[in-house]
Amino acid sequence: MYVASNGSKMIALNSSTGLELATPLTAYGAIQSYLSWFPVSGGTNEAVVAGDQTGRLTSMDAVTGARNWTVNMPVDVVAGVSGFIQAAMTLQLNAYTLGGFQCDGGAFAAQYGTTTEDLIYVAGRNQDQTKNQVWAVRADTNGTAPTPIVWTYPNIAGTPAMDRAAGQPYVDYCRDRLWVSTGNNAGQASLWVINTLNGNLITSFSGVGNQVNSAPTPSADGTTVYVGDAAGNVYAFDAATTGTTKKYSLLLAGTSPTITGFISEDWTTPGKLYIPVITNGSAGVWCVQDNGSALVACPSWTTNPRTGSSTLAEPLVLGTAIFFPVSTGTIYQLNTSDGALYGGTGHPFTVESGVAPGGLSTEDGTQLYVGTSSGRSYRIN
Repeated sequence: MYVASNGSKMIALNSSTGLELATPLTAYGAIQSYLSWFPVSGGTNEAVVAGDQTGRLTSMDAVTGARNWTVNMPVDVVAGVSGFIQAAMTLQLNAYTLGGFQCDGGAFAAQYGTTTEDLIYVAGRNQDQTKNQVWAVRADTNGTAPTPIVWTYPNIAGTPAMDRAAGQPYVDYCRDRLWVSTGNNAGQASLWVINTLNGNLITSFSGVGNQVNSAPTPSADGTTVYVGDAAGNVYAFDAATTGTTKKYSLLLAGTSPTITGFISEDWTTPGKLYIPVITNGSAGVWCVQDNGSALVACPSWTTNPRTGSSTLAEPLVLGTAIFFPVSTGTIYQLNTSDGALYGGTGHPFTVESGVAPGGLSTEDGTQLYVGTSSGRSYRIN
């Protein structure tokens, strides 16, 4: 497993024992986003990439823990104002656009061939809320040659004005589209769709709220993209649209709802969505059903579980349960069928009392991995 830290470290751990597999790699600044692992060109080589608070993008060999390269991204576009990278990286792998994986008619492979191979998509977070950009970076770069940045959107920072990004972008392999969510400073667009073949804008959406803390999430069938905003609105967009309007939306119930993080879809029920939300200062998970013509509250959930904590990290959705960590150091479990909080022995589970945990991950659904703000990592069976 791989861990990032505010101490500017990228750490590889044995997932069974928790022992370090290599000397931790030192980045140039704190890493406050999720790490992104990928098989280079879909092959046997593996890499982990992350952006940091100095605006640098670093690639680490996933096996040895050694640095592959570091690129200083052009995030400082305003004199005296430092930019940084907050959003997790998204990748488009050449090998997954070929053969049986190919669903874009060969467009990506024709554009980039075997020379560029894989692209890493990076969304910036400049303190100036009008001059942020998105970059496509070669995964095979050594930081200097070949030129690592393949394209930039917008080409000139501020034209058009783009607010800050913190959520991980979503890449649609079949349509060669990159969906990026941002803030909506001064009524700016807050959802962007970029052509990954050339970096040109396909469309953008204004009037859909502040999405800086959410992330675009595709439906399982690839026809819809979901995202939420800071005012508690859930939006559905046609994944193939070239227009500027949503399909439909729903304002979540409760006082001052705020959506933060990924929207997850149920493993077996199409369109059944689980949404991490803060309502009236209380963290929880909401359930919404996309019935094909509207978003509605899940009829099987008589209540939407809430806790006494005011913040939560990214939940983990499994087949019959959702696990969600909150800032008090506790992990809650709820049933996907009716939303009831599970109250069996050891539930909720306290990792470290009063110490905020991060997002959850798993290898095969029989264990949870979590890091905490104390700098510790845990495996929970």
